[in-house]
Amino acid sequence: MMYFFTTYLSELPYILTITLSVYLAFEYWQFPDLTIESSFTTGMVIAFITFGNDSLWEVLIYSLLLVLFFSFLYSLITWFFTLLRMPPLFAGFLVVLAAYSFNFWLNSGTTQSGFLPDEMALARYFGATTMDFMTGVALAIAFLIAIIAAFIDKIRLGKSIFLSRRIADRSVAKSLGLNSSLLLLYSMIIYNSIGMMGGVLFASSNNLSSVSFLGAIAPGLAAMFIVKAAKEYATLPSNRKLSSTASGFSHWIVKKTDSIGFIVVLLVILSVVITLVRFKLREFEMSLGMLNAFTAIGTFFVWGLIGVVAQLSGKSVKENLGA
Repeated sequence: MMYFFTTYLSELPYILTITLSVYLAFEYWQFPDLTIESSFTTGMVIAFITFGNDSLWEVLIYSLLLVLFFSFLYSLITWFFTLLRMPPLFAGFLVVLAAYSFNFWLNSGTTQSGFLPDEMALARYFGATTMDFMTGVALAIAFLIAIIAAFIDKIRLGKSIFLSRRIADRSVAKSLGLNSSLLLLYSMIIYNSIGMMGGVLFASSNNLSSVSFLGAIAPGLAAMFIVKAAKEYATLPSNRKLSSTASGFSHWIVKKTDSIGFIVVLLVILSVVITLVRFKLREFEMSLGMLNAFTAIGTFFVWGLIGVVAQLSGKSVKENLGA
């Protein structure tokens, strides 16, 4: 069983955390932010910087402090650009380019560095001789992050961010005591921190640090688009009378997708599926760039399949294409 988790699901800590951060930013809080991509790679570089310390506590404390610092820094820069009326995607793109150059400097001037097993591998602090142990730890932490994210709509800050991002008229948000601009910054720090933790977990379980990672957010976008398609098609009116079971299932999905907890469950399942498919594709010796490309292509076909199922159910799919 452990072999299955540490081999077939070795990419899951990365894919799950990046999926959570992408969904929170792009869909749940409706702020398309590419900064997440640079946050993930910075997490790997943070691992490169901190894993060489003498004690485990130093590693954990320094890693956490650097994650919080860089999450705040990247979020603050992107946030400032948006205050200047710069489109979110372009603002995030600029931060990604700058962060990659900064990562190069932080990573001792190398584009990619494997950790020395006796000096920098995090597993040594636990007396482990293989990376299987660290993969298991990384998986446990990734699932813990997912559990915390599932309850984000239960806390006051999460509710405030959600409302401020869904109310288009700022005067209405202000009347409710919501500072939309400041809450946006808080949301950015949260999802960038999750993405950065994903980078730390990926580095710890793969013994690798990299200053860039082509299409790091591709799996996250894939899962988000699949969930979004299922939700949108489920809410479309049907041209024909559905069976009570199909109708009830549609209403159940619509109701459940209002809960971030249910969405997180879907994202976990999709992350596992995407991880297993990507593992299978590795048999063809594909690069990470090609894996992300096939992830995008696969998403297109899944989206189309969902559309076909919706159309067979009598949904007005064509009328929804331009929405």
